[in-house]
Amino acid sequence: MHECTQLEFVVNAKDPSALLDWASVRQSASNEASTIDNRTQTLDCTVEIEDKKVPLRFHLAEARDFPYRLMETTGDATHQQIVEAMAKERGLHWTKGRLFDAMGQPVQCETEAQIYEVLGLPYFPPELREGQGLLIDPEELVDANDIRGDLHTHSSWSDGTLPIRTMALAAQARGYEYIAVTDHSQSLAIAGGLTAEDLLRQREEIERLNDELSGIKILHGIEVDILGDGTLDMPDEVLWELDLVIASVHSAMNQSPKRMTERILKAIEHPAVDIIGHLSGRLIGRREAYGLDFSAVLETAKQSRVCLELNANPNRLDIPDSWLRLAGEAGLLVPINTDAHSAQEYDNIRFGLRMAKRGWLHRQRVLNALPLNELTSLLHRKRKRQ
Repeated sequence: MHECTQLEFVVNAKDPSALLDWASVRQSASNEASTIDNRTQTLDCTVEIEDKKVPLRFHLAEARDFPYRLMETTGDATHQQIVEAMAKERGLHWTKGRLFDAMGQPVQCETEAQIYEVLGLPYFPPELREGQGLLIDPEELVDANDIRGDLHTHSSWSDGTLPIRTMALAAQARGYEYIAVTDHSQSLAIAGGLTAEDLLRQREEIERLNDELSGIKILHGIEVDILGDGTLDMPDEVLWELDLVIASVHSAMNQSPKRMTERILKAIEHPAVDIIGHLSGRLIGRREAYGLDFSAVLETAKQSRVCLELNANPNRLDIPDSWLRLAGEAGLLVPINTDAHSAQEYDNIRFGLRMAKRGWLHRQRVLNALPLNELTSLLHRKRKRQ
């Protein structure tokens, strides 16, 4: 696993002595005293968190300078150069942590949004402040108001904590139009994976609930395991009867990149598969992504009209931002799913949306931003036997 390079914070502190005291108490055993660099107004230290050494950098700023300092430290050099050039065009001058008018008077802004407004720019969230991000129209990016449902949820039929009814009502309370119940398949015994017979009984329950509930539609799906040879852990005739099929890797993760790629390509090419779940297999801070030829996966997914999931679980955030950008450019639809095992985990959508912004994902490219009728029409066309 990669070591954390550095965590950075912008701190509004008139008197930094308390911060120095905090750092000295938590400083790892390196015999290095924490001091403030007066030139850069930064404080560097290394602390121990869960037996790991984590480098920290604190950027100190007075309240009046806070939004400027925040903008400087959340954008890369290209972003800052463009900001300074835009300021110059308007007769303004940016120096470290401040913006001045032609008379040398400070321009006071309370927020980053106000700074962008003064520069004649829309608000660019931090996720767009690198590389070519300023060429993206932030108004086109997906946000919370665009999400109409969750297409990857688990119930107490497998390893979820709540009955389907409770999960559906919790989604409805969030304003969602639909959810897909996608419990695990039988080979994932540790998660209470479902057999074909279990799925038939589950379908009966979902049909009863859809007759009973109004304002929320429950789609019947499955998160089927992609086995080591690329076959799926459920008979084809069962998969064809479902509304939605997510195929995911949960085992044999030490395969070579070539073998793993072939395995996932085989699953993508299965005509019953709609979505590949948490593609890279990473668990942040716990498990590295397995090797994979993403270009081959992307091309095959495009040809097969299969979606690549953005899993919003904060332990996964999978697929990563660089792959999201390529998926968007290729015209793929990407569902932003929480993989919720409880009603509270629906809240994890916020992490997925932040990652979506990092991946410059437009709302038109998000599968679960579609209204229910468009979603079901798309799934039904996709799921016609070939």
